[in-house]
Amino acid sequence: MKLTSRNGLISRSRDSIKAVLIAIGLSLAIAVAPQIFAENINRVSQEALQNIKGVGANKAKKIIAERERGGNFQDASDLRQRVKGIGEKTIGKLGQAGITFTEGAVMNNTKDTDSVNTKPEMRIRSRSRQTQ
Repeated sequence: MKLTSRNGLISRSRDSIKAVLIAIGLSLAIAVAPQIFAENINRVSQEALQNIKGVGANKAKKIIAERERGGNFQDASDLRQRVKGIGEKTIGKLGQAGITFTEGAVMNNTKDTDSVNTKPEMRIRSRSRQTQ
């Protein structure tokens, strides 16, 4: 592409900058969308659950039935323990779809939530062993 004037170069540079800014804006919107449209596992409908790839009608039905029988799920670990067939892959799919376990927080990594629940107990045990 041959540029004939300086104004043409500036015009093309502005267009390139606009394109980059639009791409950045769209990327941010896509990244934030699950947090904006997040839905709590304790309020989500069976229809919404079964439409999540990797969950399906059978698991969605089990999740809703267990929620009605045993009450709200406390966290990802509680869901895994109470609903047969729910593992880390399914928990990951729920998180990717914007399903949360607490208000206003998207569940991205089940390993992080499990470590939050277990590390304080481990620290208490290790301190008590050291003092004895």
